[in-house]
Amino acid sequence: MENPKKFLVSISHDKMEGKINKTSHFDNNVTTEEVMDALKEKGIVFGILNEKVEQLVNSPDTFTFPSVIASGEKAVSGVDGSVEFEKEYHPKIDNHDKVNFRDVLSIPSVVENEKIARLHPPTDGKPGKNVLGQVIEPLKGKMPKVRAGKNTIYNETDRCFYAQVDGRLHTDERFIRVQPVFQVHGDLDMKVGNVDFIGSVVINGDVPTGYRVKAKGDITVNGTVEGAHLDANGSIFITEGISGLGRANVNAALDVRTGYINQAHVTAGQDLFVENSITHSHCHAEERVFCQRGNIIGGSIRAGFNIEAKEIGNSMNVATSIHIENVFIAEEKKSALIKDLETKNNEMKKLVTIRDKIKEIKKVQGKLQGDQQLTFVRIVSSIEKLNKDITSIQEELKSVNATKGDNQNCFIKANHRLFGNVQLSFGKESRRIHREYKYALAVLEEGRIVIKPNHT
Repeated sequence: MENPKKFLVSISHDKMEGKINKTSHFDNNVTTEEVMDALKEKGIVFGILNEKVEQLVNSPDTFTFPSVIASGEKAVSGVDGSVEFEKEYHPKIDNHDKVNFRDVLSIPSVVENEKIARLHPPTDGKPGKNVLGQVIEPLKGKMPKVRAGKNTIYNETDRCFYAQVDGRLHTDERFIRVQPVFQVHGDLDMKVGNVDFIGSVVINGDVPTGYRVKAKGDITVNGTVEGAHLDANGSIFITEGISGLGRANVNAALDVRTGYINQAHVTAGQDLFVENSITHSHCHAEERVFCQRGNIIGGSIRAGFNIEAKEIGNSMNVATSIHIENVFIAEEKKSALIKDLETKNNEMKKLVTIRDKIKEIKKVQGKLQGDQQLTFVRIVSSIEKLNKDITSIQEELKSVNATKGDNQNCFIKANHRLFGNVQLSFGKESRRIHREYKYALAVLEEGRIVIKPNHT
């Protein structure tokens, strides 16, 4: 007759933990062999916590049931590859008080054969192992999407990008390019006319009302933009400011950086940086709007993640609209992925049930008939495809969960004063301010817009 079992061993759903519990037959006469046999019977061969085994054998009275007795080793995901630039091609404002805004406006130029950037390849990561001894493959790091674009070349030997012509450096998420530059030596006038150039444009003067400047690269105006139209596939840099007269339209696929904005429409595919104030204008940045030393008065300002200024509104309570757009994106994406995953899992259950029934038929018949065999092949193929889809969704969910904290970067900040008659919006939630706040930080908490002290 077999000895009654003293232990009940269970394995977690992900096979990364083994737990031990006692049965009604447990007594204090425990041997190492009994513990190890109980683990072995469940297939646990890796990550056994020897100190726990020793405690159970030597001091069973002090042992807490149930308790983790084996723990797997998680896989370590690989690090994504990156591109390291030899020079700062896209300056960022890190310390508001120490930045010279005119320095921010300079765009680095490169010369033929100059090294632009170095590619650091991704790493493979480190495999893990579950308590059953099965290897867990890590997620490999992703290769950077950026490639050598126009007038650049990538050298496989040293993993570096080089310029093929003299020009201005231009980059986005996909390509590194060097754009030739069109120079206007002074104000844009009738002698030059409107500009439509395949590369970058530099105007060493003003752009008067009525003119149009279009560039495949960047646009730099070392003066003032009046009621003109500027469109760039790169960034737009205006050293003085935009005095739009209600007629200016400034649109950049990347950043817009300028001294001030007055009565203009401005759109930035990434960030909008303004040295002083934005007054009576309509501005939209996909990521953030930042007034370094100025105010936002009147008009409407929209940004993906955050808007910051010295003051928002004014003492005359001029109606001003401030809107954050992307606050719900991570949650919405996560919900859609979870729903999609649930649908795929339900499909998988149905297909597995059909497959298993066909297998039973094969056992009874000895072999499958023509239609049955064809159905079986189709079911197996569908299961394989579904498995890939499910894995892909699960990886995307991990990515969303990892970046979910980005919503914490959604805020509206007034570094000095937030005045009344300012409409604050986060997604669909809206709140009108009825009194003055000093050093205000507006955030969305549990579906409500909350005003907090801004201590930065």
